[in-house]
Amino acid sequence: MGLLSKKTLICERCGKEYQVRIALGRHLCDECAAREGQKRDNVRGYVDYAAQIQLGWPRYTEEQLDQIAAHRQEILEKYRQTQGISRAELQDASEHYRKLSDEQAADVLMRVANSSITSTIGAAYSGNFFAPTAFERTIVDVEDVFAVGYVTTHEIQTSGSEVLMCVVFTNDPYLPSFPMLYAGKLGFFELMKSKSGRRGVSAFFESLCPNLTYPVQELRQLKKQIKTDGEVKGNISKEAMLNIISAASSDAGIYKVKDMHSDLLPASAAMLDEYGYIQEAQVNEILKMDKTFNRSYWRKQIKRLSKYEIED
Repeated sequence: MGLLSKKTLICERCGKEYQVRIALGRHLCDECAAREGQKRDNVRGYVDYAAQIQLGWPRYTEEQLDQIAAHRQEILEKYRQTQGISRAELQDASEHYRKLSDEQAADVLMRVANSSITSTIGAAYSGNFFAPTAFERTIVDVEDVFAVGYVTTHEIQTSGSEVLMCVVFTNDPYLPSFPMLYAGKLGFFELMKSKSGRRGVSAFFESLCPNLTYPVQELRQLKKQIKTDGEVKGNISKEAMLNIISAASSDAGIYKVKDMHSDLLPASAAMLDEYGYIQEAQVNEILKMDKTFNRSYWRKQIKRLSKYEIED
């Protein structure tokens, strides 16, 4: 028998016998290997995340891949947008904005607000979820966020601002943490730390995430609190959370600022579009906010609507 003669193996998934010349890794027949590959591709963003987060996670089984897909689907269905605006409706409003009544313009803006996704470096977000920009077709329910710590980063320089990297911790078993950047303006006497920026970060996450179990604070303070408490008030181990804080503080792994970007990956944008969401940049493009008259009209309507809501 030669070295490259075929060997008969039993598939660990279906129990069927199959033959191979070289037996490496798991024993899967062609059909089962192809099926698992398709499932892995379906949740590729989560698979890539698990490989990069470096918390000693094992390779996902086929059953876990199914659970991830079901988990994502549950979040998407929970927040399917039924009171938003389509691109066709938005385009029509853009082309005929001079003919719109104030009530019609207000209706357009309200539905735009329901549908819009705002992109930042590290993650895009709506009032219902976060979508990490580094990993395709991933999503985190805002209700799963339990802690946020921030640290100044000097990897991105912005004149007159302090750039904070926010490390978001979640109870999502497949995405326990992700980064996003926030720029806070420096006051006249502030050289490095923006007081308004820190207040802005706290206000943003406190208004968006209803289930925070820690105050939004500097990452080093959060680390100290975790060590003092000896446990984590969330669905993550103390060791894992401290490892994440260490990586973020060291500008390493998925928290490496220079590797972050603000654009949703095409597959992520397509997924959210299917559930009724549209990126804010695309809204501005369709409404032609780069044109003076168009921009002036919509800003006037936004100001009028804001004033109406305050008085109401």
